[in-house]
Amino acid sequence: MINPSHVNPIWLIKNKETGPAFDMAMIDVRHRYWNHYYHVDGGRQRDVLLALNDLGPRPFFAMPRAQVEQLLTCCFAGNNQKEEIVKAVIPEFPTARVAPLISFFKFAFLRLWMEKKVILPLGWSSPINNDVILDEIIQEHTKNCPLLVKIRAINPVSSLGYEGGMTKKNRELRATGWLRLLLASNLHDAENFTAEVARDLKLRSFGCKSELARFYTDDFSLFLANASNNPWMRDAVNRILAESREQAKQARKLTHESVQLKKANKQHLQMVEKTRFYLEGTDHSIERFATIFSDARDLSRAFRMDNSPTLPGGLELLPKKVIKFCQMLNTTYLAFLKSRRLESQKNHRTSLYYLLAYCGPYLYQFFMDRDGNLDSYPTTFNDFTCAIYITADVDLLKEVCGFEKDLPETLLTMIKIIMEINQNTPDTQYQRTYPIEGFFDYIISQSAAIPNAEKVRNSFSPDCYPKLIRKWGTIKKPIPRMYFSTFISMLYSLEYLTIHLNGMADGAEPGIVEGELKYPTLSELVHGSDWAGLWGTAAMSCAGVDFKALNFTPIFYHNGKPRPFTYIPKFYRISDMHINGTVQPRIIMNDVRSTLLMCETGIRQHHLLWLDVDRYANYVERNTRRPLAPLLVSSDKAHGEWTAIVSHRVIELLDRQNDWYGRCTDPSFKNSIWYNMNKNSKFGRLRPLFRLAISPGGWTNYDPFRLLLLCLQHFIKSELGDMRCPDIVWCKPPIGTTDKIQYITDNSTEALSSITASTLTSDYTPHGLRAGFVSEAIKFLPPSIVGQWLTGQSEALVSYYSVFDESDLGMTHQQMLCMSLMSNQDKLSTGDFPELAETISKLNRTIQKDIAADPVTAISKHRLMSLSSVKQESDTGLDRIIAKEVSELAFNTTHICPFNNTCPKEVLDLFGEPNCCSACPFAIRGVAHLPAISAKKDKYRELMAGTLTLIQQYLARKPSARISTELEQLEAENDRFAREACLLEAIEIQLVQMYEKGLEQEFMVKDRQEVLRHYERLSLPEEARLLKRLIDVQNFPDASSDDLSMKLAHLRHVLLMKEGDLSKILGVDPDKTTPIANKVAAQISGMVKSGAINEYELFAASSGDLDAIKQLISTPKQTLQLTHMVA
Repeated sequence: MINPSHVNPIWLIKNKETGPAFDMAMIDVRHRYWNHYYHVDGGRQRDVLLALNDLGPRPFFAMPRAQVEQLLTCCFAGNNQKEEIVKAVIPEFPTARVAPLISFFKFAFLRLWMEKKVILPLGWSSPINNDVILDEIIQEHTKNCPLLVKIRAINPVSSLGYEGGMTKKNRELRATGWLRLLLASNLHDAENFTAEVARDLKLRSFGCKSELARFYTDDFSLFLANASNNPWMRDAVNRILAESREQAKQARKLTHESVQLKKANKQHLQMVEKTRFYLEGTDHSIERFATIFSDARDLSRAFRMDNSPTLPGGLELLPKKVIKFCQMLNTTYLAFLKSRRLESQKNHRTSLYYLLAYCGPYLYQFFMDRDGNLDSYPTTFNDFTCAIYITADVDLLKEVCGFEKDLPETLLTMIKIIMEINQNTPDTQYQRTYPIEGFFDYIISQSAAIPNAEKVRNSFSPDCYPKLIRKWGTIKKPIPRMYFSTFISMLYSLEYLTIHLNGMADGAEPGIVEGELKYPTLSELVHGSDWAGLWGTAAMSCAGVDFKALNFTPIFYHNGKPRPFTYIPKFYRISDMHINGTVQPRIIMNDVRSTLLMCETGIRQHHLLWLDVDRYANYVERNTRRPLAPLLVSSDKAHGEWTAIVSHRVIELLDRQNDWYGRCTDPSFKNSIWYNMNKNSKFGRLRPLFRLAISPGGWTNYDPFRLLLLCLQHFIKSELGDMRCPDIVWCKPPIGTTDKIQYITDNSTEALSSITASTLTSDYTPHGLRAGFVSEAIKFLPPSIVGQWLTGQSEALVSYYSVFDESDLGMTHQQMLCMSLMSNQDKLSTGDFPELAETISKLNRTIQKDIAADPVTAISKHRLMSLSSVKQESDTGLDRIIAKEVSELAFNTTHICPFNNTCPKEVLDLFGEPNCCSACPFAIRGVAHLPAISAKKDKYRELMAGTLTLIQQYLARKPSARISTELEQLEAENDRFAREACLLEAIEIQLVQMYEKGLEQEFMVKDRQEVLRHYERLSLPEEARLLKRLIDVQNFPDASSDDLSMKLAHLRHVLLMKEGDLSKILGVDPDKTTPIANKVAAQISGMVKSGAINEYELFAASSGDLDAIKQLISTPKQTLQLTHMVA
């Protein structure tokens, strides 16, 4: 039993035994204190002991029960008459020693309870600052009071040792209250705990204002049930708590209407006072009115008319004439909305409240101030002239129309002022304005049915609307790209966590308590402190999930390696769900799954939530497993029902959600509902896959999403230590501060767990996941395909949502080379310039014009340079064009020749031969010539390598079999190729430096190590070099070599084998006029476009690796598959 009184004890001994029992208890307490405080520095406790000794032997033996109970009241918290009570009962005891004496009394009554002589009242408070003595006395009675030992051990300051699963915070919250609750009962052992006691505890703690509401009685009952050996006790307590949850739900339902009514009445009175404040004030300007009603929520509360018998607060104080006109406006406007058949009327309704506010208090007060009466107040639509009240240009009306009286400010002026007060964007102002024009158009179209509306005209013009700035890209921020795949992996793991937690509620999954597997009941999950780190009754929080209570370790993948979670905030919500015929709490699966779907598909969250249970997988072939699958999306504001192509794992996720939907036994879930709860919606009725037993506004994942971001940020900042990555979530600043953002500087688990979840905020929203998906998909597919088959957007919207960063420039080198090659081939096949050659040609024409206009400026602008000759240091190509000593310039791909490609005598004297352009000091080069110089350099390197091979083979002959002139010719040719390659390499380095540093006055590099570093920086693997050289030849036909032709011929042979056309492989090509480079380029372009080979297979073949070629030609030809586009 539990003592029903907070002040009166229940004695379990006879009246005459009370005094002797209390006296013996005090003797025991005095002995214990004396053992600890007998020494001289024993302090106040020693003084109390000496004062009690002065009372004589056994001073409490003859004390009647009434006086003992008076001393018991001194143990109550908040008793301010302790000294008077002690003085009345023990007159000889010194008043100065009363305060420490109270602790002696507390221990004495505790001993009486342990001896089963009294049940203390709930008002009794525990001893403090005497933990050693308290642990000592309790431990000595372990055999008789085992439950007391367990409850005392919960207190973190106790030395008895705790072995349960409570957190320190939960132990601190429960320790004192449970000890008081235990001492107010006869529960010396857990076997004494009965279902009746559990029910009594629940009844006395039901409601936030009940007497035991702060004692954690639900958890206390579960604690005792688990400590009991009675096998039926856990089930009994579970039933009692389940009944109480149902009763609480019914109570909330009964009080909800009254609470809402009180709230509505309070808001109504507030709006009446706002209106009164304006009407009774001295300033009735439109600016003053807009300031008072600048909050859109106040406009809705003050002027919303929903067929209620009472007027809204904003119109209640106005005369009937004004009210009647406002009611006519409201009725007609609602008819206008009905005719539009809008899926959402929210934006249009806001414009209605602006209109009613303007025509109500503002126009009423305007006419009363101007005329003193309402004779001119409009009563019909003919009176309510659009050109005067809505869009008027006051100066124009006064000068042209001759109005003598002042005109009111317009509705558009009021809207503009409110937009400025709230710092809204021009887009918002536009959204508030255009429904008003649509309303007047509706009145005009229905003037035959609407009384007194035949004179209505629409005076709106483009000037009535704000200037809108066209947005070329979304402001939504996607998850940082380097962590996007990590975030998705986290989400899949967190989805399994929520499945596991719901499995625990079903009794199908165990947890761990005190190192042992245990299957908790639903009541234990909701109310038990052992499971508070997983479930509990609290809402979402930043407190970390208790990993010790899980029977598995949640992991995720980062850069292909598994990593365990070290922190997971309680991102999940708990809501009631109809399961197995009863309403039970379960974790909402929407939040993590809708986030996952947005990452995987890029489809808007609203459309995902309203996928039809019965139709989403209509086109999925269940008997085959393919990487991609069609998803039937039931809605889209652009083009209605459509089919998206998604990865198969998306269908699997939706199937899991479908199974979860099927578990709900609520009869209403078997029925379809109107899309978006909008009757007569064009999307019809359906059963939304992510439906919850709450309003649709609660189906979304906006609040949990910030906690998911917090989980990711902890990993980035705390575990990886990546402080360069921008924060993706932060806290709202405290009220009263000027800071806009309060960044999270301490990312430790303890610091994050202390954050209040409602203070989290972020610029990263679930809608930003759409931008992240589109940005990835657009790498592989054109916007038209992404929009039509993946996200349901228009081509323009796909480009709008694509977000690129610097990492995109080097995202896949293979694809960039392959796309360049194919683009060049398309141009060549139509007789056009390849892209690079065309660009260089345009640049040459520009350089030609600039040199003709101003040579000095052209040199600086285009970063032109010439080599300096040792013999003629002051005379270079740049000097010639500055001095204008050139007849005609020849613009080549690798340089500009001031002699029109005809070497004069001075050049021939310098080199002894013509066309030594690479070393010529008169050749002029710029950054624009880099591609051609690089191509020519590679050509000479290949020629040099070829002559070296010939020389090595020639030297392998016997000396007698060699002809010295042949060897000299080969060596001379090799020297020429080496000279050209080295000169072009040095020039390339110089131009690269000028390009990167923007310097045009740098000297030529002479450091050999820098040349080597440049080679290393620009080096390419063999397969990439081969395609790069093929692109060179497409742009610069003279950049080919025999070595390159041989490699291209081999590549073409491999590709022909891939196609499987034996006649082409074995036969002689009749077309001998087409260069091999052109043939290979056409072959590659056709095969990649048809899907016969992809970029990576092409690179494998280009490498010349035998195993790669075998694998390529043994693979059967396949049709184009987009297996890597959505997955």
